[in-house]
Amino acid sequence: MDIVIVGSGKVGFSLAEQLVKEEHNVTVVDNDEEALRRGITNSVATCTLLIEMGRRLYFSLGSEKNIKLTSVEDLEIFEALLNSQKAEWIK
Repeated sequence: MDIVIVGSGKVGFSLAEQLVKEEHNVTVVDNDEEALRRGITNSVATCTLLIEMGRRLYFSLGSEKNIKLTSVEDLEIFEALLNSQKAEWIK
C-alpha cells in the first residue's frame, strides 16, 4: 500500500518505521520554513533537523517507550491522549 504521513516527529517517524517493516511504500512529508530557506530538505528526524540548523538540543535519559514532551505540538498530543478513552490507545 502507498501511504503518506504528514509530520516527521516522533509519532510520524515511528509510524513510518513500522509501516516500512510491514513492506508498505511510505512517504513522510514535513515542513519547516527555516530549513527550506536553508536548503535542508533531507533530514530523517526532528532532532537531526534541529542539529543541522544549529539549534541546541537537550537530551534526557530514559526509555524510547517513554513519552517525551519537547514542543507545543507534543503537549497538545499528550493532552488529547489524556482526554481520550484509555481503551482506544492502550493495548
